[in-house]
Amino acid sequence: MRLDDPRLATLASAATGMSVIVSFVEESGDHRLFIAAALLEDGRIAHVHRKLYLPTYACFDERRFFAAGDLLRAVPSRLGVGVGLAVCEDFWHLDVPQISPWTAPDPRQRLVLARARPRGDERGRAGDGDVWRNLIGHTPS
Repeated sequence: MRLDDPRLATLASAATGMSVIVSFVEESGDHRLFIAAALLEDGRIAHVHRKLYLPTYACFDERRFFAAGDLLRAVPSRLGVGVGLAVCEDFWHLDVPQISPWTAPDPRQRLVLARARPRGDERGRAGDGDVWRNLIGHTPS
């Protein structure tokens, strides 16, 4: 959908008094398709992130159908912190959580990951929790 799609506007209008993240396929003005995530706040689209890294391995062939985004940034949010968005494969690349504005620990910045997994492991479990925590340098307390 385009950013001016009434369905997206309806979702944004429902985000009054809260912050909501939705993911969708965005059609740009020049008709390219992007895998995207949007931060909706106070009735408006506050930020849109276009997926940077498009996998082309195993069951994935995203680059065949989608264009890649070219920017990762945090934006001010109603939460009082800067919010950046990443989509699935973006976070598997170590440069993403470490590039500006995440180059140093900053309690005023948050990177939110929107992801889906097409299948689990051989037992049907998603099982990525430990891997994700290791990528972001989180040690459980």
